[in-house]
Amino acid sequence: MKPAAPDKAKELAKARTRVLRWLSYRARSIKEAQSYLEQKGFPGPVIEAVLAEMRKYRYLDDERFADEYVQNCLRRGLGPIRARFELQNKGVHRQIIDTVVERYFSEELDLKRAVSLLQKRLEHDRSCRDKKWLRRQASFLKSRGYGEATVIKALQRFYGRPIDETLP
Repeated sequence: MKPAAPDKAKELAKARTRVLRWLSYRARSIKEAQSYLEQKGFPGPVIEAVLAEMRKYRYLDDERFADEYVQNCLRRGLGPIRARFELQNKGVHRQIIDTVVERYFSEELDLKRAVSLLQKRLEHDRSCRDKKWLRRQASFLKSRGYGEATVIKALQRFYGRPIDETLP
């Protein structure tokens, strides 16, 4: 039975090294790290021990990860719906997501970002602003994670007049 302890220590060291190298590329959620170690074939007790160690030293911290991830979403022009969806897919707890999304997104800021995205798109798209154009822009904003109310307000602000709310 004594040979099992050195094997476990070796396995722990190997898992620790793997996950630290993987975390050096970018921050990850705890769920992502767990899935990564599972895919690499490490046993459950080793994974739990390594994850506990990574949390202890704050190499894995879902709150910090969510905060950094939402900041990255903002740089990419994504809205609150998309940020929330992507964090859920990465296994972040709903309470953490709610807190971080509330911190970075508000109705007025979302509207400003959506209008800014439309202005950037207009630089590249000189087509006329007919209903088809408006639908395309509405679809674009929705795909970026903006809610329907924000999309309609952004299009109205950008277009300079009220539009038909049944557009998208």
